[in-house]
Amino acid sequence: MLPRTFCAIILTAGLFLSVSCSDTDPEPAPTPASRPDTTKSLDDLYSNPEYDIALRMPSSWILVEEPLADGEHMAINLFKDDDSTSRALPLDIHGNAKRSYIAVWPAGIGTELPASQYASFHSSADTPALSFPVDTVKSKILLLQDGTPWAYFIVPGNPPEQWSDSGFIFAQIQTSDHLTTCFDEETGEKLPMEKCDVPAGDRFVREGTRNKRDARIINRVLQSISLKNIDQKKAASEIITVEEPRPDAKVTSPLQIKGEARGPWYAEGQFTISLYSSSDSLLSKTTAAAQGEWMQDQFVPFETTLNFAPPDTGTGRLVFERANPSGLPQHDQSYVVSVVFSSP
Repeated sequence: MLPRTFCAIILTAGLFLSVSCSDTDPEPAPTPASRPDTTKSLDDLYSNPEYDIALRMPSSWILVEEPLADGEHMAINLFKDDDSTSRALPLDIHGNAKRSYIAVWPAGIGTELPASQYASFHSSADTPALSFPVDTVKSKILLLQDGTPWAYFIVPGNPPEQWSDSGFIFAQIQTSDHLTTCFDEETGEKLPMEKCDVPAGDRFVREGTRNKRDARIINRVLQSISLKNIDQKKAASEIITVEEPRPDAKVTSPLQIKGEARGPWYAEGQFTISLYSSSDSLLSKTTAAAQGEWMQDQFVPFETTLNFAPPDTGTGRLVFERANPSGLPQHDQSYVVSVVFSSP
């Protein structure tokens, strides 16, 4: 088995990112009082071309690529600088409730979800603002008794080529005063944990207090994750089509825009459309919204209205910009439609 690899991601004064990895334990963490507020910025960039995943993370967190026993795959673990967590690697979906972490398992793992109350990604208002579509049937939000999420089980709807069908991302938020209780399916009475039979219908309840700061960090890291799936390797014309306006159509304000795009073109069901003159002046910008469930690989209709002041130039272009919450330039993609401005 390959040795465990700790990666330190360094941002130099020249804004170049470098990655330093070693097979030894990391330096001791600074005291909590000296740590910056990492909820405001995700300073470090991590990218793994093998599994087509990229993300941003706080500089106070550690990322470890942990080789698995099969010698072919790995788990990617992100966690706060904590010696006890380092000794527990690789992290799976049954981690200690006192830990906040994100575990990426591109090849999956043969295990069941933790016993908990669940909400689906399709129905919950607490769904993280992810940049990629998810399998809304398999993906789950794990809830405490008061309805707040304590973990997310995320199965990509259109995973990268190197991922297996059982690949997933699991994110857990540190919970203090953690208490688990089981209730009988028929009587509603409390049961000893050893007699709890969740598959048979017994209700398993978790109580506790989330670490709000860690919850914000985890949500921001999840939002930054970019998965390069098969669609992202296609030409833009294979992922988005524009019905109105047609190429070189005469346009006036307000401009009605309609079309359809595959789910991965959106983030949170939206993407940006910009209008430029032939002299590259930005005339206007708007947001197009999906007219249906966007967390899928199929085409989803969109429409919007764009208001603009006619330019002096006679022609211009509409730029349909693929949503890219990660901010990584290699994931930028756009589709252009040329237009002709009608005389006032």
